[in-house]
Formats: sequence, structure tokens, C-alpha cells
Amino acid sequence: NIANYAFEGAINLETVEFYGDVSLGTGVFNNCPKLKSITVVKASNRDTYANVDTETVKGVLYQGSYVEGEDGNYTFVPKMLIQFPSGAEVEEFIVPETVEGFGVQAFAMTKRIDKLVLSNKIGWGNDHGVDKAFINANIGEIVIDCEAAWVSETTKDGLEDHSLQINS
Repeated sequence: NIANYAFEGAINLETVEFYGDVSLGTGVFNNCPKLKSITVVKASNRDTYANVDTETVKGVLYQGSYVEGEDGNYTFVPKMLIQFPSGAEVEEFIVPETVEGFGVQAFAMTKRIDKLVLSNKIGWGNDHGVDKAFINANIGEIVIDCEAAWVSETTKDGLEDHSLQINS
């Protein structure tokens, strides 16, 4: 088990490797400005942590579960992005569509993401950890992949009311 905030503020920590069957506390890797990769070694199909590497980013830590496919092989399905390596620098990062929330300060102090693409499945309430997910992160653009429409309505007082309606 790794305790809450165990490595928080470890300013020279660059890489981490551990088995996916451990128990992680909250904010374990917060405020580690040189952290470029978090590698999870698969221990079994019961692991709750893994990486879902893409062409642009390697070493992003997710929580989720392994699901058996029709072919009998297991695939990790991420549900929560726990930690983006804060020392990473990327042009674009697309959060997997199955991700529904973020860990505490998941993107905090990220060195550089030019464009971050989020799916419409992200929950935006405090129970999804979004309230401090992006604190002090150097993110140029955030795109939420959903349909949106500008709505204008006239209130009963005759005033125009404008709002952004998001359809996911």
C-alpha cells in the first residue's frame, strides 16, 4: 500500500514503476514537477491500476478494471485518470472515452499540454475530483468532445436569457 500524498512534492522524482495490484492513496504523485512517466507492471487481471499509452504520451496512470473480450483476452478499461506525469510535454493528449473522472490534482503543475481533449463522459461534480484537477497546469487549449448549442430564451419578464446547452 502507498499512503496518501506519499511522494507529494518529490521535486527530483522522474520515473515510477510499480505493480498494478497495489493500493494507492489520494494524491500520491502530486506536485512532482520532473515526473515524466508512471509505469504500472501488470500483476494479474484483477489489477485496478494500469497505463493506457498512446502515440503522444506514455506513463499516464489510470484506475479501472480488466474486461474479458470475446476472444478470451483481457483489456484494461480506464475509468479514472489518476495522474498525468507533470513533467511531460506534449502537443496533444486525448483522454480515453471510458474515463469518467480525475484523481486529486491529476493534471496539476503539468509542464505543457498544447491541446487536451476530454470526452463527454467526464463527470464535472466534486465527486469526480475535477475541482483541483487542473490547478497550475500549463494547458493551452481544452476541448470537450460533445455537442453544444447557444440558447437564447425570453424570460417571463421580457428579458433575454442566454446560456450554453451541452448535449452529451
